[in-house]
Amino acid sequence: MTNQCIGYAWAPELLRCPWSQMTPDVHEVLTQWEDWRVLRSVPPFGSEVDAWPAYVAQGIKLCESEHRQAMAERDVKEAERWQKK
Repeated sequence: MTNQCIGYAWAPELLRCPWSQMTPDVHEVLTQWEDWRVLRSVPPFGSEVDAWPAYVAQGIKLCESEHRQAMAERDVKEAERWQKK
């Protein structure tokens, strides 16, 4: 993961939160992924994966993949930090 803050092109010193840059579609997919992780269901589609539209299943798979990668990167950094102590 790179810099957490995104500067404006016209004023790079003014930083903004990456969450503010999400489109409504991305927000919907993240919400569905969070529902699936917590509830093991995606309202209003239910818990049966076969009943989900393809874009929901693909979005959840992508979010899971990105989450696993982020956690692996975090674990590596944490291990490096502990080795320095």
